[in-house]
Amino acid sequence: MKFLFCNDSYPGQFGIMPAQLASEVGNEVMFLSFYPRQEAVTPGIMHARLKIDRGSVPPGKDWYEAEWEKSVKASAQAGRTFCRLRDSGFVPDIVLVRFHAGLTLFLRHAFPDAFIVLYPDVIRSRGDSRERAARMQAMRDIQVSQMVRSNVCFVQSAGQKRLFPPLLHPVIRVCPPMVDTAFFSPGHVDLSLFFPDARPEEKGELLTFHMKGEDAVNQQMVQMLLGLLVHRPACRIALSFGNNGCRRQWEALHGALAENLRHRLFIAGGLDRNRYRTLLSSSTVHVFPEISSLLIQEVLESMSCESLVMAPFAEDGDVLTHDTAVDFSEKDPAGRFRTICRVLDDMNAFDSVRRNGRRLIVEQYDEAKGMRAHIAQILKAFEDSRNAAAGD
Repeated sequence: MKFLFCNDSYPGQFGIMPAQLASEVGNEVMFLSFYPRQEAVTPGIMHARLKIDRGSVPPGKDWYEAEWEKSVKASAQAGRTFCRLRDSGFVPDIVLVRFHAGLTLFLRHAFPDAFIVLYPDVIRSRGDSRERAARMQAMRDIQVSQMVRSNVCFVQSAGQKRLFPPLLHPVIRVCPPMVDTAFFSPGHVDLSLFFPDARPEEKGELLTFHMKGEDAVNQQMVQMLLGLLVHRPACRIALSFGNNGCRRQWEALHGALAENLRHRLFIAGGLDRNRYRTLLSSSTVHVFPEISSLLIQEVLESMSCESLVMAPFAEDGDVLTHDTAVDFSEKDPAGRFRTICRVLDDMNAFDSVRRNGRRLIVEQYDEAKGMRAHIAQILKAFEDSRNAAAGD
């Protein structure tokens, strides 16, 4: 069988699935990713670059309309790559896609008979601004459009499934997130990868912030970070942005800081898998400032690395509890500053919390235990689809 994976990076949240499929005799695996691959070549997997120009939103443009335009543009570019693959002779039986910018809107044009497996992104809250609400609504509607074009979709929880129209529920299945706990593990500490003045063996105070859901610079966040840098001279801070546009605004602010502050602030974006793991493992505390920016996959990976997670607790959460993380529901900026300082000043008191987090991930979310069952589920759905088509 032939499998085609599409994701922003390799392997991303697909974890060990591509390698497991490639190890089976008779399988061919192709992996398309946005960013050039940094790791060593994986046996049996063909890699290709999915180069996409996402564009930007023109001034005065309606945000909802703009998100759709960007999605269609990106999907058309991806569609041309899919067609080149088809014309080269690689026609996949199964295509597995992590949602990003509407990549499957034109997938059926290239591979009309492929069995498409979609992993929708987490729909964030509508936000506290008109623009953010429009973007979130567009993101939801674009995902719905892709789900209609897919054979089966896997979401991470029953709550995520309920966010989509009931009409689509028959094709939506729940697959809890999984973590490569052997890779995302404690001990991979190297601050010198992010701070040139640090020694490789240094184990200092590193505070990391998940900023991937941010659309613009938040002045309260700026004040809090400056306060931490000024009042905690031994503290280093890393802001993890991925590749969202807001990162450039923070880079400009970073460049304007005084040298004694600037060298202790690192702006992280587009890290390869090894550096990303090292950042999590080096983190004393990993903070998710808003529930809308909470990505459960990164929460689990942080816990697996025994970084102490601080995040707003969800009412129905079974991962974020007082046994495994620190509640960061405080909204007042001064209160948030005090909460972070209190935790950093007494890290020994949270050793059991960090260990509990790691233990939870190993016992309940280890992909070595769950991935084969998930692959079997996909192959069963594929066979059922083919049998149903043959019956028609």
